[in-house]
Amino acid sequence: MTPELDRWEITLCSVVLIAVLTILLALALLTDSLRLWTLFSLLSEELVYVGLTIVIAYLASPRLGFLTLVLLLLSGSLNIVLKNLLNIPRPPPELWRVPVSGPGFPSGHAQISATFWTSTALSLRNHYIVTLSILTVISTAMSRVALRVHSIYDVVAGVVLGTSLAILSYYMDKVFGFRYAVLILSITSSCLSIYCLFLGYEAGISAAITGLSLGIASSVRFLEDTSKKIASLDIPRRIVSLLLVSPFLVAVTVPGFSSPYLKIPLYISLGMLISVAPTLTSYITRKRG
Repeated sequence: MTPELDRWEITLCSVVLIAVLTILLALALLTDSLRLWTLFSLLSEELVYVGLTIVIAYLASPRLGFLTLVLLLLSGSLNIVLKNLLNIPRPPPELWRVPVSGPGFPSGHAQISATFWTSTALSLRNHYIVTLSILTVISTAMSRVALRVHSIYDVVAGVVLGTSLAILSYYMDKVFGFRYAVLILSITSSCLSIYCLFLGYEAGISAAITGLSLGIASSVRFLEDTSKKIASLDIPRRIVSLLLVSPFLVAVTVPGFSSPYLKIPLYISLGMLISVAPTLTSYITRKRG
């Protein structure tokens, strides 16, 4: 049983999402609704996309999901480095429509959105997915400008960087293969995020990226086997694998430690669990059967 989505399923989901997104974007442009612009921004948070990549890996395409997951981690760590090194300020605070902090260039929301959707579009090669990807990235970029927390230059730079990283990842997969592409991306991500931790750049997010990247890198040799296990599991057991990971994903995002550094071992464990959960599910269900 293949975990890959059928083309008609991709097309149907894409058409529905394109229609919904077009209506919401049109309403946001016509009304300049703070709630709608905020919704677009919230849906482009890195945590949302990380969760989405795990869902894709377990329920649809393991190769796309796992590769995009480490790519998002790399994109996030690179964004933190560039923001803090360049230290280019946001628009004046009195213009902000929502609370934000830190430098503004390049836009993290625009970069993460472009990273995810470009990677997805390159992998699936579906016209409707391409349309949805472009529309989503534009919506995200427009929301950050409409909320007055970024300039046009911030979001354009974010989109260019995110798109470039996704293209680089796509060709790395072609040249080095899935396993080594994931390994290179995760190690690079962990190095950048450790550098951020050392300099005190966004310690909470940097600690999460460090842990997840190291966890995935340390268990990368299991990923190909995990992909095969996902292919052998029916939908209910894939959902069980997803549910196995979900509580840990929620737990590490809940504030509870005075120092983010203390969470790094938890994030490492989560990264390893993401890589092997379907294998564990297959083993447990086989033993019970």
